[in-house]
Amino acid sequence: MAIKIILIILRWIFALPAGLITGFLVMFPVHWFLMFMYSIGGNPVTLFISIETTERLIQGFVIPAVTIYVFAIIVPNLKKISTLILGATIFILHAINWILIIFNNGYYCYGGGVCMGPYSGLAWIEAPFQIGVLFLVVWYVYKIVVEDNELE
Repeated sequence: MAIKIILIILRWIFALPAGLITGFLVMFPVHWFLMFMYSIGGNPVTLFISIETTERLIQGFVIPAVTIYVFAIIVPNLKKISTLILGATIFILHAINWILIIFNNGYYCYGGGVCMGPYSGLAWIEAPFQIGVLFLVVWYVYKIVVEDNELE
């Protein structure tokens, strides 16, 4: 009985770090796929959108999606509410990021007035795209994965 309780506690402790690590690990092959796609050229997407913008748009989808999915698989109980809380937290962080980008004219600013310029002219549109996609991710994980008891 004590081992079971310890395992439940450990699953709660490691659910979010495991989700985040998995999200970043998934981006590695995505990055190399994009590098390959942009290196061969001739693709209509590569003519209009820089690789940095494309990668950031995909990161805004893949990392939260994988993080939320892995988190929902690992947590031992309260899957619905914990998945919604994690999704809402990521959603709020994306919204704050977008607001800060708008107020700083597309610059990412850190403490002490240190600002980093945008890598492309589309920094202002990346955050709302990521917010919209994140909403779909949270909806998918909650409706299909959690409510249909696919994770049970």
